[in-house]
Amino acid sequence: QQVKALAKNWSFATEPGGKGLLTIPSEVPKQQIDYVLFRGKFKAVEARVIEEKVASDHRPVLAVLEWVGK
Repeated sequence: QQVKALAKNWSFATEPGGKGLLTIPSEVPKQQIDYVLFRGKFKAVEARVIEEKVASDHRPVLAVLEWVGK
């Protein structure tokens, strides 16, 4: 996937092809096309799709990052 090319400079809170992170179409998601990426002294603690079908044609993604730097 083209999105994996971003891994050179970014970390994924939502891994490409991650199970349970399907976001589109919002009614019955079948594909993951939404990601959360970060750089710096953080680690991903949680990433999940929010059960929201009305606001968009994609379901929203929630990612919780923990700062581990000083």
